[in-house]
Amino acid sequence: MFVIIAVCTSFVYWMLWTAYFGDYYLICIFSVFGSLVIVNLSKP
Repeated sequence: MFVIIAVCTSFVYWMLWTAYFGDYYLICIFSVFGSLVIVNLSKP
């Protein structure tokens, strides 16, 4: 469940970064980093 939320959030980050900057390298980094942070925070 949390993994699905993390993936959705990463997709949103990807959309935002693409709209403003278009730097795919940074988008990938922030998306992966965002996913890891959300998953870690979601753990009990």
